Amino acid sequence: MYPAATFAHDAMFPFIAPSLDLIMCFHLAGAESEWLLVDAVAPLADGALVAGKASIWSSDGRLLASAMQQMLQRS
Repeated sequence: MYPAATFAHDAMFPFIAPSLDLIMCFHLAGAESEWLLVDAVAPLADGALVAGKASIWSSDGRLLASAMQQMLQRS
């Protein structure tokens, strides 16, 4: 989910962000889906912490998985 936080910047972002916590919840199987949509956002980046959340959707509109992540941003 770190790329969702860096899209607000025009240039290549010079930092990395190792994951402190990652939570994945799998709701449904979607092997038959032609494609997957990952809706990822980073609603908070303050100090050295970056929070992220994501939803993974099938091509027929089913929520397949949810995720939350907390990252430590370092230069």
